[in-house]
Amino acid sequence: MRVEIEWRRLDEPAVEHATMSSDADGQILAGVVEGTTDQRAYRIRYTVRCTADWMTRRATVQGNIGDEQVDLEIGRTETGAWTLNGAPQHQIDRCVDVDLGFSPITNTLAIRRLNLDVGRAAIVRAAWLRFPDLAFQVLEQRYERVGESRYIYESDNGRFRAELEVDAEGIVVRYDRYWIGSVR
Repeated sequence: MRVEIEWRRLDEPAVEHATMSSDADGQILAGVVEGTTDQRAYRIRYTVRCTADWMTRRATVQGNIGDEQVDLEIGRTETGAWTLNGAPQHQIDRCVDVDLGFSPITNTLAIRRLNLDVGRAAIVRAAWLRFPDLAFQVLEQRYERVGESRYIYESDNGRFRAELEVDAEGIVVRYDRYWIGSVR
């Protein structure tokens, strides 16, 4: 299976081109995001590798934000310990998902893994890579499936709330007023 996704950011200039595929080791999300934030142009390439059941194993984030070069290797062990460029990241230990703060694609990880029935909700702990400072922090996230293709996503103890629309594969095609996308 290989799916191509294109998103356009609605609240600031940005576009993203991504793929979702699988191999013998599990699931692979990969893409390029280009845009402008805080008056700095950025271009970021990423790859997220997951187990067959959508648990993050490792990710790479490379590119630039303004004049700053970005080259991150993110790892997660089977026991839930995380590393960034080989250094332990104890503040995010026991998180299940990586959440790339510059892309809507990582919401697909929890949506696919949780496979919620309509009317059900679940809370997950994500290793959120904030953007544009690219620092990790724990982000408790709540997903509630409110329709066949709609979820309510909340984080930061409900201070952030967004409606997500997904396609039949659980890929986010609309992230509230922030991103709109199409899948091929």
